[in-house]
Amino acid sequence: MEAQIKDIEGAKIDDYMSFRFWQGKWDISVSAKSPRAKYFADFDLDGNLKKFKKN
Repeated sequence: MEAQIKDIEGAKIDDYMSFRFWQGKWDISVSAKSPRAKYFADFDLDGNLKKFKKN
């Protein structure tokens, strides 16, 4: 997540993350906030980015 938000001014990663077990697979969900937007990312257990979106 740090690599995804490094160029976003004022963005900070939230102090928590979620682990989900869905359809036989584990995912890790992390979020970050900047003064202008929120960001969400999903990773597999090896740390590979699966999805990154701005909300």
